[in-house]
Amino acid sequence: MFFGTAPLDDWGYDTGVPSSLLTRRGLLYSACGLPLLRRALAQVPDPETAVIRFFGGVDFATVGKLIADVESFMRQGRTKITIQISSSGGVTVAALAAYQYLKGQPLEITTHNFGSVASAAVILFCAGSKRYSTPLGTFNIHGSLWSSRANQQLGESQLREAANTVSSERRSISLILSEVTGRTEAETAQWIDGRVVWTAKEALEANLIQEIRSQLETSSQAATASIVGSEELAAPDADSASSESTGY
Repeated sequence: MFFGTAPLDDWGYDTGVPSSLLTRRGLLYSACGLPLLRRALAQVPDPETAVIRFFGGVDFATVGKLIADVESFMRQGRTKITIQISSSGGVTVAALAAYQYLKGQPLEITTHNFGSVASAAVILFCAGSKRYSTPLGTFNIHGSLWSSRANQQLGESQLREAANTVSSERRSISLILSEVTGRTEAETAQWIDGRVVWTAKEALEANLIQEIRSQLETSSQAATASIVGSEELAAPDADSASSESTGY
């Protein structure tokens, strides 16, 4: 049987070790007290962090939900948000809105690919100042497409408008990729035109991600968490969008 109370460590934490065992305090503290403290602290959610799992198509509904969740987390005092993404893409203008919104917030944004980040979802992914991927994560980069109503007739001016819109969005995507990777716009434009499909390792080599991480941040490690979207709700063709708009 051990006798004696458990003393406090240098930070005021109870080591959980009876004083009768502390004949060599430094050795016993490092062997017992500090690992116990580390395990206990690892189980405490970070009060400043929130996790959003974005699992579905990129459109106005899912981006609206994403923004609403971010606003809610900010009101709760969260300053760090991790967005875990697996998405086949969707509406380019919605993705651009999400990117600019997230970049304009006083937040530390981390994005983590845990499946496939394709098309418009690449724009959303680029909003992270910290960008990671799981080892089997993939990235698909290409330009926008114009989608119109079935059997709709378009005149010269409308076709010119469609071409200008697609061209403008291509430049925006190229600029975003250039900003986050440090590569030239000429090089990122080649990625878009070449419709590249990258593994996590190739994305790391291109500086699209900064690290390959298997471990995803869990709900227990964050103060709050939410889910945005569902692949069942995504459009059958993720590269198309609603009538008279561009998809990516």
